[in-house]
Amino acid sequence: TGIIIIKDYYHLEKVAGIGDSYNDLPMLKVVDTAFTFKTSPQEIQKQVHYCVNDIAEAIALLEVEK
Repeated sequence: TGIIIIKDYYHLEKVAGIGDSYNDLPMLKVVDTAFTFKTSPQEIQKQVHYCVNDIAEAIALLEVEK
């Protein structure tokens, strides 16, 4: 819910999120681009757009999407 409120309040077109555990799944489902780490559980990896080694790799992928 918080992601949607922030997106609406700031009039953001896209929001990305990164998480590595089951408690992150609700957030990963509402962001436009979802990331997790290659060390995260397989069930988490199946539900995101990208599996990355680190946050720097996620940022680089976001820059390519622009």
